[in-house]
Amino acid sequence: MTARKRSHPGKSRNGADMFSRRTSVTSRVAVQRPGTPWSITDEALARIDETIAAHKPERGGALIATRERIVVDFLADPRPGEQVSYWHSRLLADALTEHLKQRPMRHYGGTLHSHPGVYGEPSGPDHVAFANQLATNPTIRDALFPIVVRARRQDMRSVLRLGERHLVDLPNGTFAAYSAAPNEDTVEVRPAPIHVIPLHRDITHVCQHLSAFVETPVVASATREMEIEGRHLPAVSLHAGEKSLCTVVFPAEYPTQAPLLLTSQAGAVVPAWKVGHDSRRRLSDAVGELVRAEQAAASTASMDDRLSHHLPDGVRARYLVVGAGSVGSTSAEMLVRSGVCDLTVVDFDTVELPNLSRTTYDRSDVGMLKVAALQHRLREINPEVRMTAIDAHIQDLDLSILDDIDVAVFASDDLAGEFWLGHHLYRRGTPLVSVKMFELGEAGEMVTVVPKSGTACLRCIIGDPVGSGDRGTTDYGSGRLVSAPALGVDIIATVARGVRMALALGQQEGPLAEWISPIIAQSRTYFQQSSVPDHRRLTELRPGRSSPSFDSAWYLTGPRAECAVCGEHPEEPAAVFGGSGVPRMLPPGVEEVAS
Repeated sequence: MTARKRSHPGKSRNGADMFSRRTSVTSRVAVQRPGTPWSITDEALARIDETIAAHKPERGGALIATRERIVVDFLADPRPGEQVSYWHSRLLADALTEHLKQRPMRHYGGTLHSHPGVYGEPSGPDHVAFANQLATNPTIRDALFPIVVRARRQDMRSVLRLGERHLVDLPNGTFAAYSAAPNEDTVEVRPAPIHVIPLHRDITHVCQHLSAFVETPVVASATREMEIEGRHLPAVSLHAGEKSLCTVVFPAEYPTQAPLLLTSQAGAVVPAWKVGHDSRRRLSDAVGELVRAEQAAASTASMDDRLSHHLPDGVRARYLVVGAGSVGSTSAEMLVRSGVCDLTVVDFDTVELPNLSRTTYDRSDVGMLKVAALQHRLREINPEVRMTAIDAHIQDLDLSILDDIDVAVFASDDLAGEFWLGHHLYRRGTPLVSVKMFELGEAGEMVTVVPKSGTACLRCIIGDPVGSGDRGTTDYGSGRLVSAPALGVDIIATVARGVRMALALGQQEGPLAEWISPIIAQSRTYFQQSSVPDHRRLTELRPGRSSPSFDSAWYLTGPRAECAVCGEHPEEPAAVFGGSGVPRMLPPGVEEVAS
């Protein structure tokens, strides 16, 4: 039993007679009452345009939808001709049955056919056919019956009187959506607001964006449906070679509503979503950020494997790095490459061209705040790094930041400021490592302070910061060091010692904890090394002894009883300035401890 329509709109007596034996039907579209809203993917629209709109009229096919009224596919009738069978040809019926059998989350959503000319609304026979379709499918309470014409919407005056929310422009014509639903003894046919989900367009953009990032062609799977909290939604998986990157699940309201991103590690993620922006860029950014985080996690896991011998429990300590120049920036990078993920860096200066010879910065950083440039670099190494960048002088710091610090690394040129900050750290029981370079960078020192072990403070070990003259010409009022020549490799040699010590201070067990334990127990908290023979800093503490190139020495130190920081009667930090000029050795008469 088939209701057919002629190639021109009009009322079919056979169709009407056949329908009259079933039920009555509305005779026209309800103008003021929009039908049930539907969504359709741009993939389905492209298939409709290719198989229907691009050809002569009187073609048709079946819409494939989810129960959320999202049209996800279209099956064209394999038997197009001068007439359209609303009951579908046997070939289409068989194809539809097989399609739905293989995809249980899909169902028949309605029938589409094309009209000649500009007549983009249902004719009398169309109403009959709609009713017949619903009568033979009693489980369907609402179906979509679009009409496609090879005309632009501005030429479809009769259709425009119904509004434009049910119209979609196609490359070869216009798609006009109508919904039909049984209502007592009638079938109501109304213009259905249609929302286009730009699934294919946005996924194509994501693949191009990700391919450049992962340096491997990223391809998208065929659209399938996934059940998310009881809803059947279209989804696309992204792959780079054999590796699965992410699955994007599209809600019916996309891109007004955010998609759902699924990965094997992060699970389900709803990205931050700003309505009104280009959804292609928004989706690419969201997927890219998630993939980068996944890769960073995998990289971190791989890094942790490499570091597991020396750092069996990883690095949970939170670090403070004071200074982001040659010593500070290198220290921060070494810490991050060693697994540190939580650190705060303090510096007030900007990157200048001379800095590039001995820091971690590059030419693109020139003019930027050092802390900002360093933050960007460290996140490029490990996106999971949480670095707090503080643009300030030491004396201007909010001391509350020390509440969240486990280990401090001093690498600035403001010794007065470091002494003041070191006093606050000592009172809190927070260990610190100070790394400094001497003239021309040919020698350096490392100081370790562990308050809970009763070691000497920074002041007791390296003495009065004002006017020492040992570290170059310095304006200690501003903390700015007048630039002096030095080789980056010489700086790195000293920095590496300091970073190893800082990492060890953050460990409770393992090789590094075992290594540092006797050093602290014996008060060997002052270290010097030189890349040239007989450097003044090494020979003045070891009179009468020559010092070869790459020489180093550990020294015993201890607190002074009268010290306001670590002595018998400690004072408040504001009173701490001054001290002895050279390290005090313990026990008396012992100048050096074998390395």
